[in-house]
Amino acid sequence: MKKIFLILIAIASVTSGCVKYKEGPCMSRSSVKGKLYGYYNLTTYSVDNADSLILFKDYYGTSVEIYYNEVYSYDVLRIVGYRVDGVFIDMVCFWELSEDYKIFDIYDSNANGIYGTGPFKNKTSAWYILRLTNDDIKMKTNFNNKEYLIKFENVF
Repeated sequence: MKKIFLILIAIASVTSGCVKYKEGPCMSRSSVKGKLYGYYNLTTYSVDNADSLILFKDYYGTSVEIYYNEVYSYDVLRIVGYRVDGVFIDMVCFWELSEDYKIFDIYDSNANGIYGTGPFKNKTSAWYILRLTNDDIKMKTNFNNKEYLIKFENVF
């Protein structure tokens, strides 16, 4: 009985520190990038807990593609759609993961501050990954003393 108790304590101590993302599962067979790559719809965009999805749609679409560009060897975040005024937007950003795959760093956005909202108007932003599953991605960042939260849901 004592051995079983010690084994349970050992298992509990090993698995207690395995949660990579605040809201995500403890273990997974998929790689982090394998979960990120895909086609998504932006379903949540909030600023300081206020629903701002309509504001985001005023500047961009809600179709999101995250993929690896084999020709140029970089990871891409692409947001496409029609603005309220009917203009088609195709925003392309490069990204990389940092801090043990917990931060999704967006850089070299083609938005160039001409249009956009919040951190997407900026050239670079670091998003803390809260949840990453095969079905959805949830991230947050702070920009101009405001907290931004986004959620992408897998289309397939």
